[in-house]
Amino acid sequence: MDPQTPRSIGVRWPRASLRTYLVAIILVATVPLAVFASGQMLAALKQRHADLADGLQEAAISLAADTTRELGASIDALMLLARSESLAHSDVDAFNATVSERRLLRPGWSGVFLLGPDGSVLLDTTGRLAGRVGATASLEGLEPATWERSVRAGRPLVSNLIEPANVQRRTTVLAVPVMNGSSLRYVLGAYIGVDFWARLLHSGAPRIDTGYATLLDGQRRVIARTLAHDRFVGTALTPDAQPPQTRASGVQRQMLPDGHETYVTTEAVAFGGWSVRAGAAAEPLDRLERSDALVTLGVAIACLLLGVTAALLVARRVTVPLYELTTAGAVGPAAPISVTEIAQLRGALGEADTQRAFALEQMLRKAEEFETLFQSSPLGLVVAQDAACSRTMQNAAMDGIVPPGVWRLAASEAPDDIEVLHRGHALAPHERPLQRAAMHGESVSAMELELRRAGSPARFVLASADPLWDAEGRTRGAIGAVTDITERKRTETELAATIASEQAARHEAELAGRAKDEFLAMLGHELRNPLNAIATAIEVLNRLDASAPPAVRAREIIAHQSRHLAHLMDRLLGIGRVLANDVQLLRQPVDLAALVRNAMAAARFKADAKRLQLHAQLGNAWIDADPQRIGDVLEQLIDNAIRYTPEDGEVEIRLAADDGRARLSVRDNGPGIDAALLPRLFDPFVQGARSIDRRAGGLGIGLTLVKRLVELHGGAIDVRSNENGTIFELTLPLLERAAQPPASSPAARKRVVVIDDNPDVLDGLQSMLELDGHAVRTAMDGSAGLATLIATRPDAAIVDIGLPGIDGYELASRSRAAGYDGVLIALSGYGQDADIQQSLAAGFDAHMVKPVDPRRLAQLLAAHAP
Repeated sequence: MDPQTPRSIGVRWPRASLRTYLVAIILVATVPLAVFASGQMLAALKQRHADLADGLQEAAISLAADTTRELGASIDALMLLARSESLAHSDVDAFNATVSERRLLRPGWSGVFLLGPDGSVLLDTTGRLAGRVGATASLEGLEPATWERSVRAGRPLVSNLIEPANVQRRTTVLAVPVMNGSSLRYVLGAYIGVDFWARLLHSGAPRIDTGYATLLDGQRRVIARTLAHDRFVGTALTPDAQPPQTRASGVQRQMLPDGHETYVTTEAVAFGGWSVRAGAAAEPLDRLERSDALVTLGVAIACLLLGVTAALLVARRVTVPLYELTTAGAVGPAAPISVTEIAQLRGALGEADTQRAFALEQMLRKAEEFETLFQSSPLGLVVAQDAACSRTMQNAAMDGIVPPGVWRLAASEAPDDIEVLHRGHALAPHERPLQRAAMHGESVSAMELELRRAGSPARFVLASADPLWDAEGRTRGAIGAVTDITERKRTETELAATIASEQAARHEAELAGRAKDEFLAMLGHELRNPLNAIATAIEVLNRLDASAPPAVRAREIIAHQSRHLAHLMDRLLGIGRVLANDVQLLRQPVDLAALVRNAMAAARFKADAKRLQLHAQLGNAWIDADPQRIGDVLEQLIDNAIRYTPEDGEVEIRLAADDGRARLSVRDNGPGIDAALLPRLFDPFVQGARSIDRRAGGLGIGLTLVKRLVELHGGAIDVRSNENGTIFELTLPLLERAAQPPASSPAARKRVVVIDDNPDVLDGLQSMLELDGHAVRTAMDGSAGLATLIATRPDAAIVDIGLPGIDGYELASRSRAAGYDGVLIALSGYGQDADIQQSLAAGFDAHMVKPVDPRRLAQLLAAHAP
């Protein structure tokens, strides 16, 4: 059916698309007029600027040529005067008369001067010159060095504008050298006033309204100007008004020193770096351009109004049926519609309504099914409803496992008392399965997680997640599933622990059995050797007379081997008592260094037999110990080192007192101990691999005995080994202060400076040191302490690290740089290895941790002699 025009519109329009209506209106009403008006205005502006540029350029070129001619003519006139007879005969008076008769030769000249080669004034018709052309006597406003260099070089000089104190005497100067062969004889010059140049500019100024001309010197200062001459002369152009350096510069828009903008062009003059500028004020031209723009804008607005009116008429044909469709729907207006797209839209809306109703019914049914499945599932289910995991929904099964905040990305919503771990690593919120799927579109399957909650046993779950996508292929959320495997995990863990325990017990039993077998074999070896020697000796006695020398030797063998067997039995019984804690220690103050020296003396024979070097560095260390038992320990350690060190090797023993404990180390450079043997080295009957002759062997009880005896004395023993050798290190508690020799004596009294910002600490240290007989000075900040330290040069200084002003590290560095070589002891509340290293690097000799240990402080002061 042909469309009918709605009753609300009185004119019947042809049926067409909405695009056809709008494009036709724009093309007919707006575009041609806008293009035409813009073109006309641009053409007029271009022509006006071209005319202005031509006029200004012509005027500038003409004035530059006139100025060049005038300067050239003046220079020629000076050259003519220079060849006069009077100057040739050095008759200055005659030359003065000649100048007066010729009336200065050029109309623009206001005076003539003549200078001698030394700068003396020979003639000046104006009186401007005085004295010599030197540092103090010169032409008013003109630096003598500027034009003296030019005339002495044999070149004519055209000066810049000369501005004396009296502005009425502004002028320019031309000068030429008068040569006598290659030497300078005279300097001849003429003055040309600024008024002459102003008249010259007026004769060739631009024939343009608001046009003007300006003459500039080499310093871009105004010599003359056609407009406001008196106000502008001597004015220097601002940087943005400087003329370009090239000749063909064209017309430019610039700002004048008086703040007005102008169109200007510049032409260079052939002499002195001068230039001529021709310009015209920009404001009248701008007003004309604004007028043209307003006319063009009015035309464009008229065209726009015409287009809007036509568009409103067309829009009415569109908006009325659209409004009816939005209010009444697809079944709304029955009247025909003129716009094709709107008629098609009405049909599409009707079909869409039918499909939407069906789809909505299907979606509601699916939603009900999903909701039932979601809530009744035994699996823990959670849905992230956006890619940021800020909104989540989970079922009852998931509520029984974790609260909803675990699956939300915002850290502020995550429960503080729940920690999620994977393979022992704590997962941040963005690393968890649901968040990874929602944020990055990553599918996560069967990821085992451990959930820890304070006050509750850990739970183990398997978590998986898959992303949800929108129509554009971007993630819009994710769905995750969690299965609780805590019971299964616990069963697996218990089973694994049982198996591991059984394996460990079996391994320990095997090791113990192997150690027992090796011990019995070694014991048999150790017993058979002396028994074999005894049996052989008895057989010798049976065959010989008792007084025969072989019989005597046989009796000695029997006695020696019997003693060896008795010693072996004593050691076996001793280890039994030690392991059973059936040992009584006879404690007394013992000099540990003396015991080490005794043990080394006892081992000297074995060391010499293998050509070993025994080295010792022994400090003072007194302990409360059983000297016999500790002697056994030392002999065993030194004997082990000698036994396992190859010939021509070395064994080193070191003893030092540190932090209330005696530290003894025994180092050899043997092949080292097998890494698998180190953890069991101190167990009974454990030994390393031995050769078939068992020369390095024993019963495997020596190190067990050593460890137990050291522990009974309150000490500890440790071992480190590699391919370069083995180090045994044992520590024993030192004697208390009362049992040691006094830390200082009257002969060891020292001058000490204490620097600390805590008055109580400062007073306490001062009193304690003075009671020990030391002379003490104090300071409470870094600057005062440094000054005291450098001024008094004490034997020792105790310096707090955290000082106001400069801290203790800087104080130590500065004092060392200033040459202080006394003892520096750092005092700090921090005692980590890094803190100690930092103190030593700054120049301290020792680092003490608060509170101060009086005994250690006395040791430090006694150990460092002044």
